[in-house]
Amino acid sequence: SSFESTISQAKFKAMADSLYKNELKFNVTWIPRYVYPEQKIDNDLTASDSFSNIGFINMLDYLINSNGQIGLHGYTHQAGDTSSAVGSELTKDDNSTDAETRKVIESAIYTANYLNIPVHFFESPHYHATTNQKSIIGEYFQYQYEPYNIFKYTALEQTSNENLFIPTPLSYVKNRDASSILKKLESSPPNFLASMFYHPSIELDYITLNTTNNLFEPTFTKDSILQQLIEGFKSNNYTTIHPTDFNN
Repeated sequence: SSFESTISQAKFKAMADSLYKNELKFNVTWIPRYVYPEQKIDNDLTASDSFSNIGFINMLDYLINSNGQIGLHGYTHQAGDTSSAVGSELTKDDNSTDAETRKVIESAIYTANYLNIPVHFFESPHYHATTNQKSIIGEYFQYQYEPYNIFKYTALEQTSNENLFIPTPLSYVKNRDASSILKKLESSPPNFLASMFYHPSIELDYITLNTTNNLFEPTFTKDSILQQLIEGFKSNNYTTIHPTDFNN
């Protein structure tokens, strides 16, 4: 996993530093348990205090202290023989009963509480949760960072139970090309929800670290996707918020 090495964890901290210095709030979705059956990997952070796991938890704390907000992205983000982040977990065929759905959500919450990591929203893996599963998620989280349904794919939706669904109208960075997102930032209408997501593991390739003499000096390459996005949001005068800011 790209999140295990000390170098990678330092680079994630560098991303947080850059967002913080530019006064941009950000949100991070977290898969609490990494499972890869084919490689016989099952990394439960509540059961292993390996050096890399301790470093990972420290990294989550660092993100929070850099004005980031953490949300849960399923529990293992996989089912059966699929690997975490690739497979799904909450669908009409996976953990489809009420009890199974609750077990996924409560297992993820348990891990967060065990590690003292505050979590504020939930995002189902690949947005695959069914209407009933989303309803159950809503019993645990007021904020769900995903579309309400296919008819409300780019609009905020608040339910009668005060649950707020936050979609991603800008979609995500595809094929390491942020140009389509940047163009939309320049030409969006007033009050546009400029919500998007970027898989941070991609950005690792655009950061170099100088650790000479025990220094921590990260440098972003000139084609850094994150730096392009930061410039796009700042130059177009966007205000960044956390899901919980919708209450204010």
